[in-house]
Amino acid sequence: MKFEINYGSRAAAIPYSALELENVNSIRLLILLCSEPSLCESSDLSYLASKLGLSVGEVIDAAEELAVKKIIREEYETKMLSGSQIEQIVEADPSVKGLMDELCNICGTMQFSNTERSKIIAMIKELGMDQEAIVLLFSHYSDVLAEAGKRVTPSYISKIAFRIHVKTPEDVKNYIEKEKALNGLTPKLKTLFGIGQRTLTKSENEAFTSWNSDLGYGYDMIKEAYDIACDNVSNTNIKNIIAYMNSVLESWSKSGVKTVDDIKALDKQHKENKQYDTKKKDNGLYHSYDTDSIFEEALKRSYEEFEDIKSGKKDN
Repeated sequence: MKFEINYGSRAAAIPYSALELENVNSIRLLILLCSEPSLCESSDLSYLASKLGLSVGEVIDAAEELAVKKIIREEYETKMLSGSQIEQIVEADPSVKGLMDELCNICGTMQFSNTERSKIIAMIKELGMDQEAIVLLFSHYSDVLAEAGKRVTPSYISKIAFRIHVKTPEDVKNYIEKEKALNGLTPKLKTLFGIGQRTLTKSENEAFTSWNSDLGYGYDMIKEAYDIACDNVSNTNIKNIIAYMNSVLESWSKSGVKTVDDIKALDKQHKENKQYDTKKKDNGLYHSYDTDSIFEEALKRSYEEFEDIKSGKKDN
């Protein structure tokens, strides 16, 4: 795996957006990559893990947070193994040969190349995937691609496996359920945005996936954020609407807002706080701090972040 650090528009040794990180392991990984840039070119996750005193899984989780925050961009590469190296691994663990044979049947091929076998072994050794989980992932996408008249390949599955970071059969099942939910949500969002039948752009697809899979929001909450964005964005092209919605939904997520009822409750609290502030001011008891609710603060942060995006102070 390779990493490319996104410093944004600020000249700094460490990206300014690192201040938003919550996982201490993510901060440690970022500091390591910034202090030793040559490590960004390393595809050896085990080496990064040993440098940080973490497990490979913890490094992958840390890198995932950095990628979600758009602080780094991950490039997925697997270590190429020679034929003799692959044979040594198979001899040490005969179950790997059984796995290869089963995956060959799923892919409809007699034998994998060394490159393809290296990618499968990387799923086991680098990602720590259970063999049953690998079979489930291959089987699922074999069915998905068959509908489009295509065949599944180890290269295709490898890219997905390194991106979604699943290990157990249960992880794969949960991921497939989320994927199905997103597939059901996408047509509704295309209608909401007036996209029609055209293919989603990369940024649109990433936004829809993030809102549903990462933040856990369904159509109703996304529609609420859309309405707020339309009310507050002067230039209502799709790119600006999505940028504003990203800020709103991320702020709601940080504030624990999960349902439309949560929004209504916070809006009610906001109005009550406003009335209380007015009463305190009238009685001469108003202090320098304000008592705005989490709801208003979330929207305020959303607006400020969107203004930063428009002015170039913050990367979209």
